[in-house]
Amino acid sequence: MTLESFDLSSISFGLSNESAFRRIVLACSNVNKFDVRCSATSHFAAIAALLENPNTVVNSMYICGNVSDDNIATLVPGLRPNTTLKSLSMWGYRANVLGDSGSIIKAVCDTSTIEHVYNSNHHLEEITIYGTRNILPLPTIVTECLELNSDPNKEIVIRKKMARYYFLGDFDVSPFVNNMAISCLPNVLTMIECDANNKRAAIFRLLKSIPDLFTFLCEERNNGNEQEDSNCFSNKRQKTD
Repeated sequence: MTLESFDLSSISFGLSNESAFRRIVLACSNVNKFDVRCSATSHFAAIAALLENPNTVVNSMYICGNVSDDNIATLVPGLRPNTTLKSLSMWGYRANVLGDSGSIIKAVCDTSTIEHVYNSNHHLEEITIYGTRNILPLPTIVTECLELNSDPNKEIVIRKKMARYYFLGDFDVSPFVNNMAISCLPNVLTMIECDANNKRAAIFRLLKSIPDLFTFLCEERNNGNEQEDSNCFSNKRQKTD
């Protein structure tokens, strides 16, 4: 049986009641809307454990209390694998702007590795963080990822995130592509193709990292066909001459 809502936001648990807080929180896996007050990092860790539980069905969560960059970072391991939470609100951030830790970014699109992009949260559609006086603006990448997450086809969401934020990031893609089987290239290019606005830049970065890619693909294309010019660009040149 799933409860419509459960409200713990008016109850303050001290550090001496951490174990009791954790037991209560973990018992709320079958609650649709969960409101809770978190006063310590251990409280956020309990929330993360709740969200990480694959049996949790919480759809909406409101957290008030000691909201900070470090405590948001504590939530991230629970947010990444969660597939049911759609809306997250946090009240009590003790500043007028979000910090530069990037914790909230890592929840919805961690671009440190392609595996982390894949394992980011692709279901959360709304994040609201209240500061001391108003709602704080989210980083652009977070806003864009939340919009992408609204697509029910999560395979498309993942491909768009990889194409838009991983391949186009300020990083060296050669360690990835140099060890990639050539048979994977069509899939990689298909991922890039899904984001028409950025695909040219992504392909450019891909080829810049492995300039011999064109030569390799041309050899594969012409393999076994002696009548074709070994240079796959020769036909195009002849047409323009």
